Amino acid sequence: LAVGVFIAIGTEAQKTYGTKPASPYIFIPMALLAVTRLTPFIHWGPSALGADIGAYYGTWNACLASITSCADNLLVLAAYPLYAAGVGTQTILIAFHLVATAAIGAGIYLLTKERFGTRATLWSLMVYALSLPQFLFYWSFFLKMEIGIALSLFALHAYDAERKRGYVYAALAGIIHPLTAVPLAITLITAGIADKKKVYAFKTATLSLIAMAAFHAGELAGYG
Repeated sequence: LAVGVFIAIGTEAQKTYGTKPASPYIFIPMALLAVTRLTPFIHWGPSALGADIGAYYGTWNACLASITSCADNLLVLAAYPLYAAGVGTQTILIAFHLVATAAIGAGIYLLTKERFGTRATLWSLMVYALSLPQFLFYWSFFLKMEIGIALSLFALHAYDAERKRGYVYAALAGIIHPLTAVPLAITLITAGIADKKKVYAFKTATLSLIAMAAFHAGELAGYG
């Protein structure tokens, strides 16, 4: 699959493909993604996501019960309306996870279709759906990291046209998952130098790192 992606994409961005409609075969990786991610729930129920969901469950339960104690946790704040409406914490976590999984797929679709064309989009989504490392990553349920990856993909998609929403995506990626800000910033800076979009790239990378540092100052100080 990796070789197939390389053959499909090549080494140059194909800008002329950006306006072409999606491949009629795009439903294949989408169906594979849905089957591979939903089958564990059908077979094992909520425990399909492994032990990590238990850690999230305990933390989110405490936060949702006393929302003011976790006012700096954007994910919990986003989940609170569902909790207030009577939805259980475990159900909320599973829903967030499935949305994050779909968001990564959407990010891959947008980025590859605009930059490399419809054929590359099809192959890239196929790799995402069938990748064993990615599936094991899914199985371990690293929710914040998944959301950070999705936001990074959206930020890189915005980078192509220097859209202002890229600033928001990059900042949120750094806030929700601090480690995501580092590779994202490096990628943006490198791409900005290569594509002569230094101002936009440097601004986006800086905002991501500043947001990460501001929201996680206490954690970062612990490494000193």
